[in-house]
Amino acid sequence: MSSPSNSVHLNIMKNGNALSTLYSASGTYPLAAQTLQLLLEKGDKIWIINNHSTKAAELHDHNAFNVFSDVHTVQTIHDFGQCKDKDTVQTIHNLGQGKDQAVAFTAMLSKVTTLGSKEVVKYDTVLTNVGGAYVSSTGIFTAPYKGIYTISCSLMSSPSNYVHLNIMKNGNALAILYSASGSYPLAAQTLQLLLEKGDKIWIQNYNTQTAKLHDNNAYNVFSGALIIRM
Repeated sequence: MSSPSNSVHLNIMKNGNALSTLYSASGTYPLAAQTLQLLLEKGDKIWIINNHSTKAAELHDHNAFNVFSDVHTVQTIHDFGQCKDKDTVQTIHNLGQGKDQAVAFTAMLSKVTTLGSKEVVKYDTVLTNVGGAYVSSTGIFTAPYKGIYTISCSLMSSPSNYVHLNIMKNGNALAILYSASGSYPLAAQTLQLLLEKGDKIWIQNYNTQTAKLHDNNAYNVFSGALIIRM
């Protein structure tokens, strides 16, 4: 969340390379958010940095709005000897969890994209696709196992139009993201879902009119991960 006196761009960085960008406009208190699912090697470093090298950025907060966090799921524990909790080890063993059954993806738009009526968003730049369950040519994620998944989406519209996007499951709308016209508001949603094997998740234009999304591998992100297999 930026202070009203300035707009702020923040980059999510990995080992010195920008992965995505958050934007919070001036004039109000817009709260922007993004969720990425990443395959990291031991020693990889993640941090948040001001996108502008010469321009100061003032963030508004009092232990409430600007948050940086991560989470590890049981799918990351494939060396049982590193886990001290016997119940957790037994649960993982019983579920047959292992490195080969991890599922995580993150994809974003490489350019400004115009969607037709009810068109599916095809996030064409793939950062992560562990398990190969996301297909960039269709924009669809297919659950390879029954389990609890986290699904996230962020949206930035072009200033010329407002945009509604649906998070879809098997043809049914689960949630809506909205980004207003006139500026560059960044909207986001994260859902925790119980999915059956073969369930399909995608993002699509809510409206029958065209929708223009603003991007260049930075703002519009679709991601998900298997939390636990059931």
